[in-house]
Formats: sequence, structure tokens, C-alpha cells
Amino acid sequence: MVNFKNPLIFLVNDNPIYNRLLAKFIEMNGYSRIMTFGKGEECINHLSLKPEIVVLDLLLPGINGLDILPEIRKTHPESHVIFLSGQPDIEIALTTLKQGATDYIVKDNMAFDKLIRKIDNLCLIAEKLKKNQKTQRNLYIFLALYLLVFILLIILYYANG
Repeated sequence: MVNFKNPLIFLVNDNPIYNRLLAKFIEMNGYSRIMTFGKGEECINHLSLKPEIVVLDLLLPGINGLDILPEIRKTHPESHVIFLSGQPDIEIALTTLKQGATDYIVKDNMAFDKLIRKIDNLCLIAEKLKKNQKTQRNLYIFLALYLLVFILLIILYYANG
């Protein structure tokens, strides 16, 4: 089951200082399960941990973000992938979204705040979906019990009849 109360968040960026700052910022906003990676290969090697959210830089040494995205989509389609990149190119952003990214955020002075809002929204949506599924399940149980009582009443009516 996906844990959106405290999701596992992967941060993949080749700048270790940026990665640490971002991790600290996310942690200060209430999320504590954060893993940082400096290379795409490290991220791919840890996908078995099933991160709920992967924050990917586009340009990485070795395997870049666009190469990692299909691997995440293939092995963990329920994971949300957010690109956090210094590339303000709309064509690149559209390409990532077409390939299954959840969002594309350009690194600017508001990038950290935008990312937190996106993570918060993903968690809120997941929680609402979970509540809706629970409500739907309870409705099915109620209808099944109602149908069972109705059938028993018919059987009793004809048995005494």
C-alpha cells in the first residue's frame, strides 16, 4: 500500500550541496523518509524500495533523468516522478510529461516551495482516494447485507406461506 502520510521520497541530483539543501527543506516541511542519490544508476538500483515520489534532475552524469523515467514507469508505475531541472525548455518539459512524469519544475528561487506544494497535493489526493475507496467498500458491504436480508425475508415468507 502506498504510504502518503510519510512517503518515501528519492532525490536524484548530481550536486550534493543542492541535494542536501533540498532534503533538509523537505524534512523541515514534515517529510522524513528521504533518500538522496548523485547518479541515476544509484536511483535505479534502489527502486526496489518502492518510492512514492522521485524528484529527478534532468541532466545527470551517466544515465540522465529522461532515461530513468521509463525504468520507474515500467517497474513502479504508481510512483510519482517530478522533474526538478535547471532547463527552462518547454519542449523538454512536455516530453517528460508525455513520458509519464507527474510534473516539471524549473529550478528558480521558488522551486523548493513549488516542490513542497506538489508533494503536499499528491499526499492530499492520495488520502482522499483512500477514503473514497474505504467509503465505496463500506457501501458494497452494506448493499450485500441488505440483499442478504431481503433474500432471507423472501425465503421466510415462502417457507411460512
